[in-house]
Amino acid sequence: MNIFLYASIVLVWGSTWLAIKFQLGDVPASVSVCWRFALAAMAMALWCTARGQSLRLSRGQHARLALLGSLMFCGNYELVYEAERYLTSGLVALIFSLLPLFNIVLAALLLRRPLPMRALLGACVGVTGVVITFWPDIVAFDLAKTGSVGLVIAVGGTLLASLGNMVAIRNSEHGVPVLPGTAIAMAYGALCCAVLVVIRGDRFVIDLSTPYLLSLAYLALFGSVVAFGCYLTLLGRIGIERAAYSALLIPIVALIISHFFEGYEWGARLSFGLLFALGGNAITLMKSPLRKRAAAAVPAGGAA
Repeated sequence: MNIFLYASIVLVWGSTWLAIKFQLGDVPASVSVCWRFALAAMAMALWCTARGQSLRLSRGQHARLALLGSLMFCGNYELVYEAERYLTSGLVALIFSLLPLFNIVLAALLLRRPLPMRALLGACVGVTGVVITFWPDIVAFDLAKTGSVGLVIAVGGTLLASLGNMVAIRNSEHGVPVLPGTAIAMAYGALCCAVLVVIRGDRFVIDLSTPYLLSLAYLALFGSVVAFGCYLTLLGRIGIERAAYSALLIPIVALIISHFFEGYEWGARLSFGLLFALGGNAITLMKSPLRKRAAAAVPAGGAA
């Protein structure tokens, strides 16, 4: 059962990066993200009801969840969707694998948590991996080039996700229940996206093609609900730190899928970059107090 849960998490969250590609087209990113998390919030709420978990929370908890939803389930995902217009899904997943490193640095800055030397070493190793992978775009940085634009957008999305993690840690400390809180935060994320759609003057449209609808259902139900449920179940069976190592395999799965479905070619630079990026994560995740808190509040860092 543990192997099944672990494999489900890695395969689902590793494949959601490619599924996002099928959401790109005539439908604006904000609209697609809105549909996704409105559907996911309803499914998660039904799951909570079936498990007998109340969705009634205090006003203060709703305020915190609204902030979490705007960061984690709106701004973060909108930037991820946009980044995939410029980069292959596997490369966006690789950049997003730096999330645990962002978490530890922001926790030191915003939550006044200690910043151990192990975390600093992990951050340096992980960032080195991304620099190796994107070295040609970095040395020839130009916002007129798609690689440079995609890199900036993906890093921005990772930063917003990390800020969302900081809010999630505070929510956990204030006793916000995980599953009901996630369902409500997803609903607020969908609402935030809807507000952005109105402000920008976009239209609430939907692509009725089979690839769009199937990918939307997959992202909402499997990527946002089923995988999250598997992750929480695995936490209870093998512990937070061991379950968190799923974040090391997710980018590998995403890059393999990108190779076969998007034609992305592996090379020596990507291999070395991936080795450093995942090595930095491994160093950071080892016996990390922050990871214990964060994993109890939000899903694994490699989720899309």
